[in-house]
Amino acid sequence: MKLRKCLTLCVAVCASLWVSVGVAQTPQRIVAVDGAITEIIYALGAESLLVGVDTTSIFPAAARDLPSVGYRRILTAEGLLALQPDLILATAESGPKATLEHLASVGVKIVTVPDVHRPDDVLQRVAQIAAVLDRPQQGEQLQQKLQQQIDGLQRLLPVPDPKPVLFLLAAGTHGVMLAGQDTQAQMVLDVLQLPNAVANVESYKPFNAEAALALQPELIVVAETQPGAFNLASLPALAATPAAQHNRVLVLDSMYLLSGGPRWPAALLDVLQFAQGNGELARVDH
Repeated sequence: MKLRKCLTLCVAVCASLWVSVGVAQTPQRIVAVDGAITEIIYALGAESLLVGVDTTSIFPAAARDLPSVGYRRILTAEGLLALQPDLILATAESGPKATLEHLASVGVKIVTVPDVHRPDDVLQRVAQIAAVLDRPQQGEQLQQKLQQQIDGLQRLLPVPDPKPVLFLLAAGTHGVMLAGQDTQAQMVLDVLQLPNAVANVESYKPFNAEAALALQPELIVVAETQPGAFNLASLPALAATPAAQHNRVLVLDSMYLLSGGPRWPAALLDVLQFAQGNGELARVDH
């Protein structure tokens, strides 16, 4: 009798270990805390697992219909737990740290994807998320597609005699900002080997007319946080620059251009072709 009880207990313990550590369970309720992560999940065909996203998850359009957990840097434990997730996919920027630590302490699995600095880093993000979601075939297919785009991009580099680019962030209510060093915008320019017209500026700084008049940029790239955030007509000093006068202004969605998601290689190619002389005053929507 005692032996039977011992065997029963052993089987129960082993079963518990099998579920918790022996075989990884594919998550069924996922919260994505970054627009790039959300895009990758959709690109892997795993969107049915999403139960919530953050406010930067605006592409594809269907993601906007999912419950929101707020901005990725000011998450609340209550908002996340209300969705009963078994996995939260986040980036290093997600937080606050105390919120994520609390969620982990109550049993919510949290996986942090690597930062993106180069196009190849997107491949690492895809590989990690595909592995967590148990979608190896879809992950390989997406990686192959992205690798082809990255290879095509590399073949076009470097740009002969590149002109300095004035990179602006049209940040809605925060106005138009100059993008300097230590920004995602600078990362884009570094990848494309293009000089920054405001190389002496750190981070994002408010745009001012004096700077535009002094720089007289020939190329302007704008990352919009929302459609219509950039209005050239409302910035007469910018409209008077050689870039504006010769229709050399490119306006792109900020999540498309700066997030490091699966559309990033295509966005880089847009900017590169623009810098090579194929661009004109335009908004590119993807």
